[in-house]
Amino acid sequence: EIYQCDWSSDVCSSDLFKNAAEQKEAGSTPAAQYYADKTARGLGYKDAAEQTAAGKLSAADYRATQAGFKNAGDQALATAANQDSTTYYTAKAAKDAGFSNVADYQKAKGTSAPDYYAQLVGFNSAAEQKDATGLGLTNDIAKAQGYANAAEMYGVYKDALDEGFKGTPTQAIADFKTAL
Repeated sequence: EIYQCDWSSDVCSSDLFKNAAEQKEAGSTPAAQYYADKTARGLGYKDAAEQTAAGKLSAADYRATQAGFKNAGDQALATAANQDSTTYYTAKAAKDAGFSNVADYQKAKGTSAPDYYAQLVGFNSAAEQKDATGLGLTNDIAKAQGYANAAEMYGVYKDALDEGFKGTPTQAIADFKTAL
C-alpha cells in the first residue's frame, strides 16, 4: 500500500542524461538545460538563452546585430575592411549617395553628391554644370576668354541672358560686356 506520495520526487525523462559522460560534462546543469544548450550550440549559438534572444535570426546575424551591424554579411565586409559598424555604415551611406569618399559625404551636409561636386568647381548646382557642359563651356574655353573656369564664364553668361542677350555663350557675353 502507498500511504503518502511525494510527486516532486518523480523523475521525468527530460531529467535524465543519456549517458554518464554527458552527465559528467553537464556538472550541476540540469539535463533539460544541458540538452537545450547543446542543441543551440549545434546551431551556432552560445547557449539556449542566446538562441531564445535571437528569435528568428541566425546565430551569426544575431551576433552581428549585437555588434551594431544589420546582418552578418555587413559585419564580414566591415571586418575585411578593418571597420567598426559606425565607420562601415558611414562609408556605405557615402557610397550609396554617390560620394567618392566619406570626407566629402560629411562635408556635403545634406547636399546631393552631384550638387556637392558641382559646387567644388564653382557651379551652384549639378544642373548648372550640366547646362554649361551642354553649351560646350569648358575650362579651356573659359580660360581662353579670360575666366578662371567654366563656372565663372557660365555665371556671366546667365547674367547676359537675364539682361536679354541671346546667342552662344561667347556672343551673348560679348554683347553684354559691350552694353555695360
